[in-house]
Amino acid sequence: MSRNIDKANSVLVRYQEQQASETGGYKDYSRYKRPKSVNSVKTLKECLSWRSQIISEIKSNTTRIYDPSLDEVTTRDLNDTINDGVAELQKWDHQILKKFNHRPAKVHIGGKMILGKRYFGRSVELPEIKEVVEQERNRKLQVDEVIDTKKIPDKKKNKRYYSWDNADVDFEQEWTHKLREYYKDEIEPMEEDSEDADFQVPTLSQMEVWLVERRKQKLLQELQL
Repeated sequence: MSRNIDKANSVLVRYQEQQASETGGYKDYSRYKRPKSVNSVKTLKECLSWRSQIISEIKSNTTRIYDPSLDEVTTRDLNDTINDGVAELQKWDHQILKKFNHRPAKVHIGGKMILGKRYFGRSVELPEIKEVVEQERNRKLQVDEVIDTKKIPDKKKNKRYYSWDNADVDFEQEWTHKLREYYKDEIEPMEEDSEDADFQVPTLSQMEVWLVERRKQKLLQELQL
């Protein structure tokens, strides 16, 4: 008798939920199976409800994967479940944006990316993951040995290495003045309100012509011609 009453109540609840859903009222999404195809959902409200359900599952599994009592098999399976949930969440986000032009609030997923896959909680302590992390650490150490960062001059102590020497500044100012004087007839006047450089930088060919001419004049002076 009791089972019949429970069954009747269950049918009544489902009927009431269906009626409420059809009239735009409340719908308990936890009692329904989430659609496998995001394209089958027709309203933004329903998309956001299923999305919230996925987020709740991800958060719950992310909390659980930190449990130190989990064995390796359970940890791997749970980490895969979380990754599947993240992938499903991305599908719903894409559908909501594409179909309804609505961008849902961004959710912080967390985890650590290793070889293109996210690992959460104690999954980073799995033997195969620890091995990959150790290999990557050794690879970086080998790179650091090839490029000895200790031999690179300190920026504060060796300004000349980083072209911060006053001699470089003096050289630039001297030649800027010489080049401006030499090409003053070829440089087009700039607009008064221009905020660009106050002269045009000569091209490589112009520099070559100038150097040849300068050497020629110097040679003529030496020969007193």
